[in-house]
Amino acid sequence: MSDPQNPGSERREILAHQTVTRIRDGIACGKLPVVPQIMELIRAISAKVDSISIQELADIIGQDPGIMARVIAIANKLAYNPAGVEIATIHQAISVVGFERIRNLAVSVMLAENVESALSAEENREVAGLALASGFLARELLSDHGFIDPEVAFVCAALRNYGRLMLTTFLLEDYERARALTPQLGADSAFREVFGLTPLELGRELLESEQLPEIIVNSMRQVPLQEIRKQALSPLEQLAATSEFTVRLFELFEEPKLDHDNFPGRAMQLAEQYVPGFKLGPKTILKHLQEVSLRCEELVKSTGSRGFAPPLFRRVEAMAENRPLPPVSILSRRIHAHPTIAPPPPASDVQSASDVQSASDVLMQCCQQMADLIQKDPRNIEAVFQIFLDILHSQLNLEQSIIFLLDPAKTGCSARFGRGEAFQAIQGQTVIHRENKDIFGLCLERGEDILLQNPEDSKLRGHLPPWLLAIVRGNCLLLLALRDRKGVYGIVLGITSHHETITLVETLRSELVSLRAVLSRIGRPGK
Repeated sequence: MSDPQNPGSERREILAHQTVTRIRDGIACGKLPVVPQIMELIRAISAKVDSISIQELADIIGQDPGIMARVIAIANKLAYNPAGVEIATIHQAISVVGFERIRNLAVSVMLAENVESALSAEENREVAGLALASGFLARELLSDHGFIDPEVAFVCAALRNYGRLMLTTFLLEDYERARALTPQLGADSAFREVFGLTPLELGRELLESEQLPEIIVNSMRQVPLQEIRKQALSPLEQLAATSEFTVRLFELFEEPKLDHDNFPGRAMQLAEQYVPGFKLGPKTILKHLQEVSLRCEELVKSTGSRGFAPPLFRRVEAMAENRPLPPVSILSRRIHAHPTIAPPPPASDVQSASDVQSASDVLMQCCQQMADLIQKDPRNIEAVFQIFLDILHSQLNLEQSIIFLLDPAKTGCSARFGRGEAFQAIQGQTVIHRENKDIFGLCLERGEDILLQNPEDSKLRGHLPPWLLAIVRGNCLLLLALRDRKGVYGIVLGITSHHETITLVETLRSELVSLRAVLSRIGRPGK
């Protein structure tokens, strides 16, 4: 309820409600980041902790062969398997390493996938990296101190970043605006100004509906510093304070001016505020950073590439090894260079509020038009898809488009509808295959939208299929996943030379979700 003595409280309540609704809508439509998979894993194990069998846990992890292979590979490492027992299956890994550690290893691998993806926004990769590092450090600290299971501490510290992960996944432009206001207003005030609530408050609001163990949800709270100064903290208070310390410690690495001279003092100040009972010194903190760096490096190496490790990992590693720190992320450099001014978008990318509202209105009208047509003639699939393409071209400034739909064998997608030379060149052909390790294979596997401002970047070209490379020519690309209750059944490819389209798609995310939700009512078209 809003506070009548504080006129701004009603505005924040409205903003908070809108934020939560937009994120839940995004999750419901199936554009899921890695983290909801983690929710399923933690729920499944925590809910049946006393009765879950090795086979059940193996089945959960084995749903994704890539994750299963990486879990087995890392479980063979000395840190997890000091006896050197050969592990070839998830069953063996659980028997040798243990339920909780294998669960958290799977969680780590899922977060690492987000960290290493060339197709995730830089901010999203950085926050996923922050979640991983926080979890590893909390486990280290509570292995030496406290009465909380270190494996529980890993989960709680990692999920303390859940709100930020959701914001960078679904509301990235607004997230950047809040980050830009942080030096001026402070982090909590900046996020409340933009979203109506802090990332921690958002995370708790979302996780309360996930049926997670109470200790995890209850740890998602801010512990006042005056409580931490008490002689004895409860285990839950200690868990929350430790999790907050790990997050804040790694947030220091986002500051461009951090170096070997000022880090010990900054780290000690945080330790004295949040974990005074641990009696941490600079050398102990650096020792823990070395362990965290090793765990992060282990996960990155399990992919066979360090290409997309976020600046956080590289800066923590350099601090632990007493080497010069590499640069911070582009967003952090921009924010700290202009601490009181939110970074404006490029002039060519500016969309006026009236233009955006007009596009939003048109998209929602189209939703109704498509729904009416489906109700009138549910077999007229082509007409529905043509209306869908008309609206995308007119409102998103697309120049070419292709709608790929899953073939009956469900192993690939063929070009079924579209506009432009690209569609004409491959019409009817099955050029997308699930086993391909490219942007389309990723979109099919995860059901995530992919927006590429510069697909010809050297780091991204290897993720584009040859037939697409020939037609990119400096254009932006957008891939929109088509989902129904059974999963992904198609992909929309949009090609445009208008770079502001990427920003527009982010702004109109909710409307585009609604538009595709209507499409899902027609069922899966046959070939």
